[in-house]
Amino acid sequence: MTDTQQIEDASVSNKLHAEIPVAVSLGSVLAAARSEKKLSQQDVSDSLRYSVKQIDALEHDAFDLLPDAMITRGFIRNYARLLEIDATPLLDAYRQLSPVQSSNPLAVNPSMQPVQLTKDSQPWLLYILGSILVLLFLLAWFVYLEYLPEQFKLQDGENQPVTASVSDAPVNSEPAVEMPLPEVALPAAERQPEEVLPQAVDSATTNQPVVVQQAPSANQQVGLQTQQSTSASAATKVLPTESSIKSESQLKTEVNPAGVTAKKVSMTVTEETWVRVSDKSGQVLYESTLDAGDTQLLSFLPPFNVVIGNAKAATVNVSGQALDLASYTRNNVARISLE
Repeated sequence: MTDTQQIEDASVSNKLHAEIPVAVSLGSVLAAARSEKKLSQQDVSDSLRYSVKQIDALEHDAFDLLPDAMITRGFIRNYARLLEIDATPLLDAYRQLSPVQSSNPLAVNPSMQPVQLTKDSQPWLLYILGSILVLLFLLAWFVYLEYLPEQFKLQDGENQPVTASVSDAPVNSEPAVEMPLPEVALPAAERQPEEVLPQAVDSATTNQPVVVQQAPSANQQVGLQTQQSTSASAATKVLPTESSIKSESQLKTEVNPAGVTAKKVSMTVTEETWVRVSDKSGQVLYESTLDAGDTQLLSFLPPFNVVIGNAKAATVNVSGQALDLASYTRNNVARISLE
């Protein structure tokens, strides 16, 4: 298109704009300008991205088929820019031709009606509240069954070591003065605490044992000192208890039956040996542990029983006669009954 043609088109459009009276149709002016540009409604629709129906409605002044006034004014302004004409007189004509639109405030009608609590709706409310309470109760019961027992077990597990440490703590109220028995010489049934009676000879009573011990040699003294350094309890001498003193006093007060003589028992040991003498009723008359090389002389009124822990290391004489311990020995423990 040459400059002469652009000038002619501009003059034609100016004439049209100048000659548009108020009564002239707005759509006819747009349609005439579109025809001059040799454009179809489809071409305008592709350029402005409006539908063909909207363009046709605007050219026929069917404003009721168009959107609101603001969108329609923009539509007119874009249409005039595409046709290269002035949009001001067209907008003025639209204001005169279009119906006056009153700005009515938006009235919003709520679609949800307020719920009024009536007597008919109250039972449902009670059901809902009851269901919530039941769920809370079940939840609390589940927590009680699942988590609280585990916490109690953990607390018990933490308290057990403390109890054990308290119960296992040694009580130092009384000193340990018991002499342990040799493990190989005495079976489990005979491993009992010993009580050593005071070694005293009463010339007026025949029921008291006469103890004759040989002095240990130099080698034995060295062995005893070594044993004392390794086991302090083995070298401790036990003081006579109240029961032993009582039994000793009872023995002294017993009357020698007529015609019964005391039997003398002599024992010589080559190893550490445990010896216990008891009467027929089971009362302990004498109990001691002899060291290697010791000789013990005992004298009691029959009947009484003699138990020797390490029988293989002991030699026994009863009233001057040697006694064979093989027939009395079982599991290296000799049990002799003297009538």
